[in-house]
Amino acid sequence: MGMTASHNSLRRTMAIAVAMSIVMGATPFLVLLPTEAAPNPIPIVSVSLYPSQQRAEVTNEEGGVVHFGGNLTVDQMDWITTVVTLTASISEDWDLAISPESFTFQKSGTVKFTVSVGVPAGTNSTELGGGLVVTASAKVPILAPIISTASAVVTVRNSSPVPVWDLRITSPLQGAVVGGDSVTVRGTVTFSGGTVNFVEARYCDGPWVTADGTTDWSVELDCSNFVDGPHTITTRAKAEGSTSKPVYVNVTQDSAAAAPASGNPSGPTGPGTAGDEASPYFMPLLLIVALVTCIGGAYLYIRHRRTSTGRPDLMIHNL
Repeated sequence: MGMTASHNSLRRTMAIAVAMSIVMGATPFLVLLPTEAAPNPIPIVSVSLYPSQQRAEVTNEEGGVVHFGGNLTVDQMDWITTVVTLTASISEDWDLAISPESFTFQKSGTVKFTVSVGVPAGTNSTELGGGLVVTASAKVPILAPIISTASAVVTVRNSSPVPVWDLRITSPLQGAVVGGDSVTVRGTVTFSGGTVNFVEARYCDGPWVTADGTTDWSVELDCSNFVDGPHTITTRAKAEGSTSKPVYVNVTQDSAAAAPASGNPSGPTGPGTAGDEASPYFMPLLLIVALVTCIGGAYLYIRHRRTSTGRPDLMIHNL
């Protein structure tokens, strides 16, 4: 009996000691559990654009760039290292750039970034729009990537027509044959966006030569160093801050050709005289006069014969 009571007392004592050790051992762990004021053990990532969810409008004619500011915020515990990568996309085929593209967080904080959207030139009474989306991808060791996104709308308006060039080559004509050591190129040009500064042209891959005049222009191009065969004449015009698209005309060079450079048929180049103007009618008039003379002569001859036959012979009658 004494032994049994002693064993029970020992067991009771050991149970109490174990319970107390468990309670005392768990106390530090319970103290370290996060409270509402403590940082989140798993990073919380958020990204925003300003103006957030608003239209950023730009009025442009030649194209331009729209800049968006952004904030990237990470809320985490200090012993975690979080690497966040930013990417951007837009619904239209426009140029995009984001800077910086990557951030490393070793404690909670907010950083700024910039998104630049390259927009094309507008057209009159036209509105272009594209939905911009910025995505932040946060990578934490062991955990799967944490994703956050923000979006905005880029709207491009154009309040006036896009400047229009009208550059033309009037001579030589397309497919003309050119000969000699040089060719004269003529043309016209207009620009709705302002004053044309100059026009220049070149023969094949030769040097650019500035033309005389603008609205009506002409230029002499040297073609003596090129072999006979097909060649291209290229022209372009320039104004303040704008250059026209090149205009081409294809010609065939023939050093023995008699045709003028303009492609027009050869002919008299001097002013015509009164004799020259009447010469086309001289031969037909001469033929008419000859025909009338022949008919008149034949008529008189026939009439004379008839008269002579019907008249009595006076000499025989008197006899």
